Amino acid sequence: MALQSLLIMNFNRIPVWVFFVNLFFFAISAKGQETIDTSQDNTIIIDNSDNTIVEKKDNIFIKFLNGNVRIIHQGNFFYCDTAIIRNNDLLAHGNVVILQKDTTTVFADTIRYSADSLKAILSGNVVLQHQGKELFTDELDYDVGRKLAYFENGGIVKQDSTQLRSLRGKYDINNDMLFFKDYVSIVDSSFLLKADSLKYNTLIKKAYFTGPTLINQDSSRIYCEGGFYDIENRNAEFLKKVKYLEKDKEATAQKMNYYDSDQSFVLAGQANYKDSEQDVHADTIRYLRDEDKSILIGNVLVINKTTKIEGTYVIYDNKTGAFVSQGRSVLQDESLIIYADQMDFNEESGTGEANGNIEMIDTSNQTSIFSDYLFSKDEDKSFIAYGDSIYRPMMQKLMDEDTLFVSADTLYSYEQIVAEDTIQILNAYHDVRIFHKTFQGIADSLSYNSLDSTFVLFNAPILWSDSSQFSGDTITISMKHDKISQLYLRPKGLIVNDQGNNFYNQIGAKIIYANFANDSLQNMQTRGNAESLFYMKDDDGAFVGAIRTVCSRMNFIFTDNELSDVKYYKDPVSKMTSIKQELSIPQRLKSFKWLLEMKPTDAIMIRKKKGIIPAGIPAALIENSSISDEEAEDLIINNKKDEIEND
Repeated sequence: MALQSLLIMNFNRIPVWVFFVNLFFFAISAKGQETIDTSQDNTIIIDNSDNTIVEKKDNIFIKFLNGNVRIIHQGNFFYCDTAIIRNNDLLAHGNVVILQKDTTTVFADTIRYSADSLKAILSGNVVLQHQGKELFTDELDYDVGRKLAYFENGGIVKQDSTQLRSLRGKYDINNDMLFFKDYVSIVDSSFLLKADSLKYNTLIKKAYFTGPTLINQDSSRIYCEGGFYDIENRNAEFLKKVKYLEKDKEATAQKMNYYDSDQSFVLAGQANYKDSEQDVHADTIRYLRDEDKSILIGNVLVINKTTKIEGTYVIYDNKTGAFVSQGRSVLQDESLIIYADQMDFNEESGTGEANGNIEMIDTSNQTSIFSDYLFSKDEDKSFIAYGDSIYRPMMQKLMDEDTLFVSADTLYSYEQIVAEDTIQILNAYHDVRIFHKTFQGIADSLSYNSLDSTFVLFNAPILWSDSSQFSGDTITISMKHDKISQLYLRPKGLIVNDQGNNFYNQIGAKIIYANFANDSLQNMQTRGNAESLFYMKDDDGAFVGAIRTVCSRMNFIFTDNELSDVKYYKDPVSKMTSIKQELSIPQRLKSFKWLLEMKPTDAIMIRKKKGIIPAGIPAALIENSSISDEEAEDLIINNKKDEIEND
């Protein structure tokens, strides 16, 4: 029999006058001489019976009642078809109804009731109704005085659209509490809950579970071993071994809170969320279902198909992979690792920002970038980096087990496709400083080309190596196997070598080539207005004089970094000066300069700013994601010897 029809059936079995019980209560109180006080008297009072038979057996009076039986006991009304009263015990059959003043009503086929204990055993189609709640069972133990109902062989409770089932249960009517045990389930319009044990507050419609519990809602499932579910407000808290499943989504935690108002849930304690796109770990995860976003707090780790994110506070877009992090964070992909105090990356726009103590490591080319601010674009694999009021950005590149450091006010890097080759270009702007174990340098700006591993220094750059200084309007440094293979100075090339005692060997020309092998100078070539000034020593190493030569071009050969041979071309003119003359008037080429005090001495020094420089991205770089072909041509100087007209 359907549950809905069961209730109807029980109402149909009640005499019509039962529904006017309130009028009856009023009527008996209005008859002064007939007023019956049943609240304290423990005697079972027969208020009505169509037929009554009284028998005496063993000095006990037994009353047999039949037809429209109505019995009163301590303010409780009992209705039935037939009844037997023995001493103070009641056995009733047929359309049994118990009415209590607080609107509690119980229906059954049979009832056994003890007036002394105020306890009843009801069986057969039992229905207990109280303020909109209905309890259905086949057998019910009911403490009429304390308003406690027990069932041991299965029961159903209905309230509005919510239906609760269990094998065993207890209903504490006075405290609006239901207690369920064994094979518990709650069925609602929006979810199905199955549990081992459960408490349910009927007043606030809140379920508390203390054992293994499974909740199915739409396409999702939740497992836990404790917590509560607020059915009225659609909020919940799940505890112990929490696991959430929805299609390809899975989440685990020590605790999970669900909020229906914004379709969100919070995972706390060793929280983990994963789907087909990413695997997320944190101390706390708040998932916003409508937005498909996650707020991650504490020991954050996000792993997706291409990247890994670590941090302390991250807002992560599960659809796009975009994220914002606050606190020390790490972003890692196949070849790139970025450390920063704050990050904001948007995969849809392909842009990203990082702030505070940035370290970007490119493992593919063994390069690191240090800066206070970094802006990147995926479109051309570009980034712009600049520093704060104290420190400037710096590039660190591992070269043959040693390290090259380059610092400037701004570093700008991007990729460029040339003849199907992908080239990485790095440009450094303003006050460029270079530090390496074997050479150091300064310049106004710099450009690096990964295709031929070439550095180009612009606007009166200077390089130092050991006791030598190299300068020119532009200097090109060509690398091979992470070592200098060639220096190219033009125009106004000048090389100065400190001999001590204020004596300097000097070479000047429009163009100077210096070729190296294994960090050793092999040869040097000059082109156009070549000049040289060399100091000569005797066998004892004492200076004896200087020889100055002017010609069109010169070639110098070195052995173990020492000059071993010189060749002069096209009408060389030389002049010898004795050491005495040299001491009185030191010989200098017209372009001579010795700026050793400007030489960078360590990696820390090259990052320090000389003064406060306004932070910000150059406007030209914001407007254009990459430089033009013409600009690139000016910046990238191929390692080819130019044909220069001789004097």
